[in-house]
Amino acid sequence: MVPRETARLPAHSERWFRFTAATFGTAWFAGLVDGFSLDGQQRARVAEEQGAGPGEVALACAGVEGRVEVVAFEERSNELFAPGYLVAVDHDFGAVVVALRGTSSAPDAL
Repeated sequence: MVPRETARLPAHSERWFRFTAATFGTAWFAGLVDGFSLDGQQRARVAEEQGAGPGEVALACAGVEGRVEVVAFEERSNELFAPGYLVAVDHDFGAVVVALRGTSSAPDAL
């Protein structure tokens, strides 16, 4: 019998997933990366009170921590085929992150 290999996600997958969740901004589902909890909204509120911009607030809501510089952020777009996105420099991981949101509403899909 051949030993079965366990599928593994790439290193830091959860962190990269959180960047993608941030493309939803501070909508309640952006914080769902922590499960059904108000933690995301609380983190977003604290970031906002500290003067963070919309991209930084969205990252806080999604639970992204560390030295992250938001280069571009678009939470809502009324244009067809123009989803929300986030471009950031993750200084802690030495990476440029480009996160794109898929369909978030019925009109997006049409």
